[in-house]
Amino acid sequence: MSDLPNGRIGVLSFMGIGDNIMAIQALQFFELNGGQILWMCKEESADIVSAFLENCRVVPLKGTMKRWKANTILGLIRHMVRYVKIAKDLNISTAVILDYRPFPVLFFSLVLRLGRFGAVAASFEKGWSALFLTTKHRMVLYEHKHEVERYYDLFSDALKPALSSGALYSSLRKRQVVLKTVGSYIREGRRPIIGIVPGSARTFKRWRSQNFKSLVSQIVTLGYDVIIFGSSTEREECLAIAGDFSEHRVSVVAGQMSLLEQGLISTECRVVVTNDTAFMHLADLLGVKVIGLFGVTRPERCGPFSQRHNVVKASIDGAGSYVYGSFKDWDDSCINSIGVEEVLRKVFELLKDRA
Repeated sequence: MSDLPNGRIGVLSFMGIGDNIMAIQALQFFELNGGQILWMCKEESADIVSAFLENCRVVPLKGTMKRWKANTILGLIRHMVRYVKIAKDLNISTAVILDYRPFPVLFFSLVLRLGRFGAVAASFEKGWSALFLTTKHRMVLYEHKHEVERYYDLFSDALKPALSSGALYSSLRKRQVVLKTVGSYIREGRRPIIGIVPGSARTFKRWRSQNFKSLVSQIVTLGYDVIIFGSSTEREECLAIAGDFSEHRVSVVAGQMSLLEQGLISTECRVVVTNDTAFMHLADLLGVKVIGLFGVTRPERCGPFSQRHNVVKASIDGAGSYVYGSFKDWDDSCINSIGVEEVLRKVFELLKDRA
């Protein structure tokens, strides 16, 4: 792939927001030299991708990938035909598929090959590698890598490594506008702020609300203010965690602004305590000190990439046993074996480091 124009790359991401953020983190290690990126992703990830990547055309993907029904497949084919047309117009001949499920990878690879792409890079679990031995795929197996490192491998054939990291991101075009909304939450003279992210898309990744409520109470008592982040569906839970504290001491921004806007507000926090969720990766990307809480999922694979030591892991049987792509009904007993005092110690360990 060395004859490809540098930076001419297409990305097809059917993963969640967190995975898109980790892919962006991987891209910081490459030189694009003003090249074009075409990025197809779910609608909820589109503003994050466009905010961090310059010269990136984002194609939002409507619909769901959870169930492979006939109407879903037909809709995806229409999306893919549109994607291939745009990619040809932009002279993009290498596509990177961000998905670990074998059937979607097979499906999208077939469509791209029919679209006469020069090469397709994909990643999947080790047992499925034999399906790709006769194709022109760049194969990256999961093994024991962090997701950001895996995405780096996917991009490495098409892009030139940078001499130093951090040169990729735009100046966050929305930052100046967004920071105007921060005034009501980040007031002059306010005490140092700790961020809290109690939500997650998966229940087995959630530290229980009563744990967060106890943590918030102790943080406020010790002289810190708190901002609670989350989605609109998590707002009631966040308000319950805030309890009877005044808004000046504990502010709830969950559901009041976008994920990107909340991420920018989190840059005013000394530390953010978060479940294994997209917000953790966004805060890490923005340079915020985070503490990730992990039960069955493994921080070695999906923890905050630039600060993987800033985690609190469960230590009981079953911790770190999550199988990616599994449909098993995991429970939350692992993550909720983590004690409030253990998390509080980690918070003040990071605050001491910042002092």
